[in-house]
Amino acid sequence: MLIADDYSTNLLLLEELLERVHLSVVTAKNGQEALTLCENEQFDIVILDIHMPQLDGYQATQKIRALPSYTDTPIIAVTASAFDTDEEKALESGMTAYLTKPLKPQKLYGLLSNWCAIDVTTHLPSNTFSLSSNILLLKSFKQDHHDDLNKLEYAAKLADSAIWHQTLHSLLGCSGNINARSLYNELKILQITSKQFKVITTISPELMTAFHRIMDEIKSRVEQQQLGKKRAAPLTNQELDSILKSLMPKLVASNFNLQQEMDLLTRPVSPEVQSHISTLLEKLEQFSYTEAIDICKRVQSIIK
Repeated sequence: MLIADDYSTNLLLLEELLERVHLSVVTAKNGQEALTLCENEQFDIVILDIHMPQLDGYQATQKIRALPSYTDTPIIAVTASAFDTDEEKALESGMTAYLTKPLKPQKLYGLLSNWCAIDVTTHLPSNTFSLSSNILLLKSFKQDHHDDLNKLEYAAKLADSAIWHQTLHSLLGCSGNINARSLYNELKILQITSKQFKVITTISPELMTAFHRIMDEIKSRVEQQQLGKKRAAPLTNQELDSILKSLMPKLVASNFNLQQEMDLLTRPVSPEVQSHISTLLEKLEQFSYTEAIDICKRVQSIIK
């Protein structure tokens, strides 16, 4: 299965939900990358975000549909917009179905069950109303959106409606996907008053408060995790080598599901590789997988 979205937060969530039901996933960061992958590989299902750079979801769908082997492949649209006109446009472009953010697991699995054997009842998360417990997902959200208020201020100053719309549209979808309910609800109010984020208006104090509260909560969660890991038993070189061997294939495949390996790598390691592991964790959080692969190989050569 191929999924494409230009925000890491959304890719991480989709990948986690799909791998939970044992579906193999390949990711792309924009429409052009998704098209290139389809030109070289046959996927059973394609999930595309509507608003992506280079080629948006509509354009990517039309080009993928032109490929001889993709005339009947299910292509699912994902967007933060829930208006009928957007759904109509998606279906007219050649998409098979349409999902809105925040992604609801039961709707996603129910739709996929049309083409995959999925037991929907056994894979739903126990709590869908609290802030996500996935630290990697929260870090990704903070990395993607920490500067969004400054972007909005800049867009308002220049009357740049494109930056205004793109920033708010992506923040709405991602905040819903991590269950940041207060921020999501304030953004929904702004979406209505600003005519789908097309009209530049003022950012309410309530929205700014919700934004800063979520960023503070994520910072606190990350710090608590790091404190807990520092108390963990040190990794032996043999354990470290095993973790790296598990990590390497995921990096080669650009797999975002790295939470388990990253958690283990936060445990203390021998002084000879400590700086390398710290750098490796930084590269993983930045999704700099090529550099991360090089560091893994360097560490493996040291501990042999």
